[in-house]
Amino acid sequence: MRLRRLLLAVLAVSFGAACSFIFPFDGLEGAPLDAGAEATALDATFDAGPCPDGGSLCNGACVNLKSDPRNCGVCTLACKEPTCGGGFCQALSIVGERGDPDNIVVEGSIVSWMVRTPDATKIFRADLAAPDAGASRRITKIPLPAVYDLAVTQNGYIYRTSQAIYALPKDATDAGAATVVFNAAANETIAGVVATDIGADTRIAYLLQRAGSPMFNGYRVVIGGSPSGPVQRFVANGPGRSARYMWTNGDDVYFFLVDPDSNGDLIRATNVFGGASDAISIKPGQARPTGLTGDDAGFIAWTASNVVITTRSGSNEQRPLPKVGANDRFSQLAMDAREIYYLSPSAGALRRIPRDGGAAVSVGAADDAPSSVTLTADYALWIRDNSLFALRR
Repeated sequence: MRLRRLLLAVLAVSFGAACSFIFPFDGLEGAPLDAGAEATALDATFDAGPCPDGGSLCNGACVNLKSDPRNCGVCTLACKEPTCGGGFCQALSIVGERGDPDNIVVEGSIVSWMVRTPDATKIFRADLAAPDAGASRRITKIPLPAVYDLAVTQNGYIYRTSQAIYALPKDATDAGAATVVFNAAANETIAGVVATDIGADTRIAYLLQRAGSPMFNGYRVVIGGSPSGPVQRFVANGPGRSARYMWTNGDDVYFFLVDPDSNGDLIRATNVFGGASDAISIKPGQARPTGLTGDDAGFIAWTASNVVITTRSGSNEQRPLPKVGANDRFSQLAMDAREIYYLSPSAGALRRIPRDGGAAVSVGAADDAPSSVTLTADYALWIRDNSLFALRR
């Protein structure tokens, strides 16, 4: 009997020691500042305990998920910048000027954007790498109320009115330094402009519609190393249609031709310089197209409720992206190899979706009502009201 009692005691002590080794609850440290986003909203539920003032138990510590930068919104989700508010990582706010903001463009660490006001259009620029990045600098005031399609290239800023395309040096302080790249005739209207750098040249593609003509004529000019270079022409048949949302990469030019009923065809024009080329409809009958963008791997075009992803090799797929709510609508998208960000005007929020799959998550408060978005390797950038916001990724 004594031997049996001794054996039971030894087993009990051994089992207790093993449990303490396998589940070392004591002494756990908080998540590091560079922790990933693997945590889910259930983590706080699993850790829930008697925390004061509505706090949540994360890794043995009571935290406020609305303000803790190490546990922002959910346990272990750490903000890249050391500020959490309302359960969201807070973005750097770069104040611009009240008006109609649009067209965020990025070159290196320099971000530029355009603000249209009733009497002028202004371009703002800020260096995200500078310690005082929150202080934006207006570099020019363009005395034209309708300026669109801002692009930044190695040869300066490119923008357009309905009648002309301009190039402006990046260090300019007023619109007097701009040069005219193209002037439309009195019976012509410029419908869209995109620009891309290839070597020392900047290729500028644009669509032109002539009064009384059912056709959109596409052209491409070169500035920079060969300012008098050749012009490519391509033609798209568009009776009663409007051309929208251009994007270019190399010799490929993409755009939507939209019917009065808001349906449209996704058009691709591919040709080397020197000849005319008929544009090809690669995705007809798209309902309510709202934009397109891309990178060297391919491009993404979207409608209010659907997305077309196409690789440059020609293969493509059409599928709905996962959305936070049934009322979400795609307004503007930005993408890179890691993620897709989209604006949902119906929800007034900025969403993020991993490119390799996964659910969409909100990265801005429901009242953000953003109006434009783009991505860099380090930041997601969007405009709301009169400010540019930069959220470190």
